[in-house]
Amino acid sequence: MKFLKIQKKNAEKKIKELKEKKIIDKQYKVESLEKHVLIPIKKNKIKEVKGEIIEKKGKKVKKIPRLKEELLKVLTKKEMKIFHYKSFDVIGDIIQIMIPKELKKKEKMIGEAFLKCIPNSRVIVKKVSETTGVERVRRVKVIAGEKRTETIHVENGCKYKLDLNKVFFTGRLSNERLRIIKQVKKNEIIYDLFCGVGPYAIPIAKKCKKVVANDINEHAIHYLKENLKLNKIKNISVYNENANEFTKELVKKEGKPSRIIMNLPKTSELFLNAMIKLSEKNTIIHYYTFWGKDKKNKLEGIRIAFKKNNKKHKILGIHKCGDYAPGVGRYCVDIKIIS
Repeated sequence: MKFLKIQKKNAEKKIKELKEKKIIDKQYKVESLEKHVLIPIKKNKIKEVKGEIIEKKGKKVKKIPRLKEELLKVLTKKEMKIFHYKSFDVIGDIIQIMIPKELKKKEKMIGEAFLKCIPNSRVIVKKVSETTGVERVRRVKVIAGEKRTETIHVENGCKYKLDLNKVFFTGRLSNERLRIIKQVKKNEIIYDLFCGVGPYAIPIAKKCKKVVANDINEHAIHYLKENLKLNKIKNISVYNENANEFTKELVKKEGKPSRIIMNLPKTSELFLNAMIKLSEKNTIIHYYTFWGKDKKNKLEGIRIAFKKNNKKHKILGIHKCGDYAPGVGRYCVDIKIIS
């Protein structure tokens, strides 16, 4: 097998160039040495490549079977129609899927198919409940792989240790979280009052003066503290309280909030009044909510809450950040206090 030997600092650009020209032999792995990278070249393309060519035995890429093909080995075509197999979540090395009750007897075989086809997966779980309770927990059951529900998820350059049976976490909000992270400025103080294991608080803390992170779920707070150590973060104050009990006394202690993140879409309206009271002029509230046909009612509820507290506000933008149910979306309303 023939390889192009190239210095590591130039490898990424060269690999991209060779891929576009379809010169790389995808049957073999790109190999890394101490200071160089070896790129496998197709036999009939050697003459098109400039640089040092070496010959050695190559390492073949392990072919990963296609998920649909594996599932068709255990499910009928009729069963495939009721199983939305493309809709799954990757959280660390855990794959989370929803299995229809009609396929319960085949759940282990379904899990094994996912384990075989999804790279770097070690655990397959199925959802067994909706997100319930004030602690926002959605129960899962292991159906294949290692018998655990704890993992470490990597997102936006940070690591999050969590247990799916003890805390709420979704990777589907990664782009939305990044949208908020990008807005944060160096001297801001951020209040993240439904923080979970820290997917907003931790990356934001790397950019700003300080974060006040709170969650009523004690398990979430346990993992948040672990994640602060994992990511070497020291500028976060941690609370395990009901957000409605936060008062101006907290603001005196922690500082005036530049932003308040209210990522609790199912019941956010129950906390909006308290968050408005915490806010100051120029505070931005990132208010998450679910709505469908009741959009006007939701926006009217926001207007009434501000009027009740004698504060004027401006809606900076409304951002859809996912679907919750048919006809119902997850939205973030960005609101600025103007007086």
